Amino acid sequence: MNRIPILIGSICAVVLVVCGMDCSQRSEEHFIKGVHKEMAGDWKGAIKEYDKAIALNPNHADAYYFRGGARANLKQYAAAIKDYNKAIRLNSDNVAAFVGRAMRTSN
Repeated sequence: MNRIPILIGSICAVVLVVCGMDCSQRSEEHFIKGVHKEMAGDWKGAIKEYDKAIALNPNHADAYYFRGGARANLKQYAAAIKDYNKAIRLNSDNVAAFVGRAMRTSN
């Protein structure tokens, strides 16, 4: 019996798990950097960090929400609303995303 396909499958599974955890951790690191940049008033820098966080974890609802806030501060309201909508789709319990979207819709 040939065990090579089973061995290769097992190795691939381990690699996917390790890379998945690594991507999630790196995503969170970029998200935190984005928050720090946003707190310092560096909206463009924050957006770049949130972009990186989202690229590594497309389901990072908070990164979409915070990127929406940074975009709103730059008066990029249409883009902010898109981010708030995505944050809501990923986490419908995020009341702040609903509020942010409502505030930008009225501009």
